Amino acid sequence: MTNRLTLNLQKLAAVALSVGTLSLGSPLVAQGLNQSRATSASTSEALAFREETQAYTIGLQAVIYGQPIVSLSIEMNRQASPYATWTPGSDIAPVNTFYNYAKLIEPGTANPRAPNRDTIYYRAWIDLRASPLIVTSPDTKGRYYNLDYVDMYSETAAHTGRRTTGTAEQKALVVGPDWKGQVPAGMTLVRMATNQGLIFGRMYVAGPDDNKAVNELISRFKIEPLDPAA
Repeated sequence: MTNRLTLNLQKLAAVALSVGTLSLGSPLVAQGLNQSRATSASTSEALAFREETQAYTIGLQAVIYGQPIVSLSIEMNRQASPYATWTPGSDIAPVNTFYNYAKLIEPGTANPRAPNRDTIYYRAWIDLRASPLIVTSPDTKGRYYNLDYVDMYSETAAHTGRRTTGTAEQKALVVGPDWKGQVPAGMTLVRMATNQGLIFGRMYVAGPDDNKAVNELISRFKIEPLDPAA
């Protein structure tokens, strides 16, 4: 494949050079028909190479654009599908509900594969199609935590927590891309680019003896629909 690509690039460069030279009115014009056939053949090969390269480039860009959506949809279906089967140690939880990993992730932990020595993870897959969601964070009294709101393109829409919004009790209104309405007083608006997504949380833990306090705090993070009928 590399040799073929190199050869095609050389041919394309030769054609570009000859066409450029002709357009400048070089003496090559005087050579007439003897070179026209060669140029025609080279041009045909160059056009074929251009089409092949264009198709490859479009395909590559489609993969780069679409891969996050496919990968996150697979994970959402695995971790939050109503048809998923819970087994001991699994990380399955309903949509719009926080799942707490409850302890530090070790190097041998199967999922998530993200060892951590000082924060406990928790997360929720969310679906905004029926209603915007209200995410309530408790007062952690200065303890570090953060929530990342991630859309299905794997782009972060917002961060909340100690670094950005503090640790006092707070509410975020999470809405989809097309939602129009009044944000209730006292809520921070988080607009997602997709109607499904992920909220990923981390909270500081001082060590094994601190796990109980951290897990109690994490249990107080709540998600509820803005529309009670949803």
